Amino acid sequence: MIKVYGYTSCTTVRNSMKFLEENNLEYSFFDFVKKQIAEDTLRDLILRSNKEIDLFFNKNGKLFKELALKDKLPTLSYDEKVS
Repeated sequence: MIKVYGYTSCTTVRNSMKFLEENNLEYSFFDFVKKQIAEDTLRDLILRSNKEIDLFFNKNGKLFKELALKDKLPTLSYDEKVS
């Protein structure tokens, strides 16, 4: 079974789930707005993605802007970004 992590307001997530449904692929959805992802799970997802950790931040999001993460992100350690 495929596990989708995201939030329901995200167009990309909605399109992904629509694709899975249209292709009769079973999936479960984890809404990380409603429930926090365990740190070890997040670390595993980042590692398996082979992507830079900064790509996991929603840089257009309200919280990202409120916390002024644009300026802080480059100075944070990997562990600080994950926690």
